[in-house]
Amino acid sequence: MSERLSKTSTSELQEELKRRRIAGDQEAMSREERRTDKLKNLSPAGAWKVTTEGDVEGKTTRNLGIYEGHIADIAFALADQCYYSLEFDPVDPDEVPNMNPKKDSVSIKLPIETGTWDYHGETRVIEVRRILGKASASQEFAVIQGQYHGSVILKLKKD
Repeated sequence: MSERLSKTSTSELQEELKRRRIAGDQEAMSREERRTDKLKNLSPAGAWKVTTEGDVEGKTTRNLGIYEGHIADIAFALADQCYYSLEFDPVDPDEVPNMNPKKDSVSIKLPIETGTWDYHGETRVIEVRRILGKASASQEFAVIQGQYHGSVILKLKKD
């Protein structure tokens, strides 16, 4: 192997490094494009696997089940089971439980692929509000800044 390297010129090595950098940039761009496509196509209404956010080891993460409806309606119905925030991942529908609100506010996260985890403060609030606004929820709600990583708070509007 060292014999092969000794026969490789500096310019050939530089060209190989350049080729590898370009390939790496293209791979990173491809990941970003896939994430952007998922974000564009995410509807807030559908079937969702809902879990609670747990500790970093995942020991306290709980699967709350499969629910169908608007993210906000589901979040309010499951608010009493939330410690940090609820995480929503799209799935095929299985079963639909009673969706009556249990609390008037709840911290939620959308899937990491939406890119909302990369935003901070009001930018995340605006993006989540935009995503949740793609379909009507059965109840009016506000989106405000969350206190946990990647999350926002949904607050039920009183009549």
